[in-house]
Amino acid sequence: MRRAACFALLAATAGCQTNAVTRAGTEIVHWTAPASFHPFGARAKKDVRINARPERKGQAVFAVHVETGRVAPVDKPAPLAVSVTVERNGDWTFDATCKDEAGGPGAAPVVSCTVQMRYADTFNEVKSVLTLEIAGDGSVRPTLPGGQATLE
Repeated sequence: MRRAACFALLAATAGCQTNAVTRAGTEIVHWTAPASFHPFGARAKKDVRINARPERKGQAVFAVHVETGRVAPVDKPAPLAVSVTVERNGDWTFDATCKDEAGGPGAAPVVSCTVQMRYADTFNEVKSVLTLEIAGDGSVRPTLPGGQATLE
């Protein structure tokens, strides 16, 4: 009897999720270009959807909004604003950061955003990292090692 009660207790606690799931509608990135970018002229806007499917646990879908414009002194388009909002998520806690990176001599800067994905239950912890590279033309290139990240 004691053994049966122990197995029932283990079965009841297995898979009890312990991380706080980031809810749909939550903005996890709000990045704006620093003053050193010296934007001028008209801005272009682009919206894309990213479907992230890590190797383990469920998928997550993100809405990405990008604003681009020309920057001085290179007179080339660069990202000026980036926001990432959770659209669908059932398993993950997200922590995201963005940084601008110099594109080299005469090249426009690019923005790299990293979304840390974490799931935990009573016995396991799963982590994954989604990276978004945003170019001056507003294109977004997602990568998810050990999984799949696609534009919808």
